[in-house]
Amino acid sequence: MKKYIAKTNVSINVVLSSGANRHIAFSALTGGGSVFYTDDPEIIKAMERHYKFGTLFRVDPRCITEKTRNKPAPKLKPEIMPEHQPVNITGEAPAPSAVVEADDISPEDEQQTKETENETDDDIVDGDQAEDEAENGGLKTIVISDPDAAKAYLAEHYGYSRTNTKTLKAIKEAAAAHGIVFEGSRVVMIYKLAGIVRDVRVAMDQNMTSEQLIAAEDMETLSLEEIIRSKIVEGVRRVETAAPAHLLEEGHSFGDAVYWGEMESGWVLLPDDFMRLIAFRMSDWERTVYGAIGAGDALYAKQSSRHKGIGGNAQKPVCAIVNRAEGKALEFYSCKSRDAYVVLGQYLPYPRIDECDGVDICERCYEAVVYAIASLVATTYGEADRGSTLMEMSKSILQ
Repeated sequence: MKKYIAKTNVSINVVLSSGANRHIAFSALTGGGSVFYTDDPEIIKAMERHYKFGTLFRVDPRCITEKTRNKPAPKLKPEIMPEHQPVNITGEAPAPSAVVEADDISPEDEQQTKETENETDDDIVDGDQAEDEAENGGLKTIVISDPDAAKAYLAEHYGYSRTNTKTLKAIKEAAAAHGIVFEGSRVVMIYKLAGIVRDVRVAMDQNMTSEQLIAAEDMETLSLEEIIRSKIVEGVRRVETAAPAHLLEEGHSFGDAVYWGEMESGWVLLPDDFMRLIAFRMSDWERTVYGAIGAGDALYAKQSSRHKGIGGNAQKPVCAIVNRAEGKALEFYSCKSRDAYVVLGQYLPYPRIDECDGVDICERCYEAVVYAIASLVATTYGEADRGSTLMEMSKSILQ
C-alpha cells in the first residue's frame, strides 16, 4: 500500500500500461492538502510516471500499512566473539580461531538474549501502534482502498455479515465497536446492479398492480430485468442532478491547475465526466460557491464589466460553467490577487457502470434513485400514471 500526498486538492488522469486512462481523485484533508492510497501496481506505476510526480504530489515515506506494521522484525542469531584476539608476531600462519559451540553458551545467557530480542520487537510494534492510536482518538488505523475492502476486513476478523454492513454508517459503527478506524482514498458507495434490480422490483411490486410486472414466473421476467438495467444510469443522473447539496457526498476533486485572465479572474478546466458542481472556493475568498451559472445567464454578462465591483469578488464570488477553446471550464470571479489557489474543488461525475457491474451512487440518494428507475420502467411498459406516482415518490424523498 502506498500513500501519496499533495499540498492542494489534486485530481489527475494517468495512463495505465494497457493504454487505458484512469481518473485519480485525492481526498481532501481537514488541515489542508489531500491524500490518495492505492495498492494497485498498475496505478502506482502510472502515477509515478506522471509528469507532475514529485512536484504536484509525492509518496509519503512515513506511511506504514497494517500488514507491514504487524510484521515482526527478523531475529538475528547471537554471534559470540572472543574477549581478546591474539596478535601474531612470529610470522607463522595463524591458528584457526576457536569456535564457540552452542553447548558452551550458558542457559542464563541464552534466556537473556531472547528476552532482549522480544522486548525490541514489541517496543517497535507498540510504539508505531501507539502513535497511530493517539492520532485517531485511541482507535487503531486500518488502511483500505474501498468500502468492499472494509466489509471484507470486518467479515474476516470479526465475523460480520456483508448484509449488515451495507452503508458507510454501518461500516464505521462496526469498526468503532472493535476499536478500529478505516482510512483510505475517497470512500464511496458502489452498488451492484443485481442489488439495484432487486430493490427496483420490490418497489414496483409494492406500488403496481400489473400482473405482467410482478409475476415471479412470468415469461417477461428476463426482459424486465434488462429494462431495469438499461434505466439505471438515467435514473441515477436524474436524481443526483436534482438532489439538494446536503444529500450529496464529497464527490471528486478538480482544480490542480489555475489559468488567469483579466482583473484577477480566471478559470480551471473541468474533467470530461463532470456533471454537477458540488463546491468551489479560492484561497482568498470569504465564502464557498455551491452553484454555478451558465453562459446564457443574465448575471454572466456582468462579469465582463470594466468595473470590478459589478462582477463577482472575494466577498460574493461567482462561478460560471462555460465552453472554452481548451474544453469545458469553470470560470471564477474574482480574487484579490493572482497568488490565490484552489482550496476546495469538488464535482459529481456522470454515473457509469464499472467493469465489476457496479455504479457509484450517493448513499442518501439511493432510495430516491430506486423509485426513479421504477418510474422509468413503468413508463416503458405503458403504465404512465403509475410511473408519475413513482416519480413523485422519488422527488418527495429528496425534499
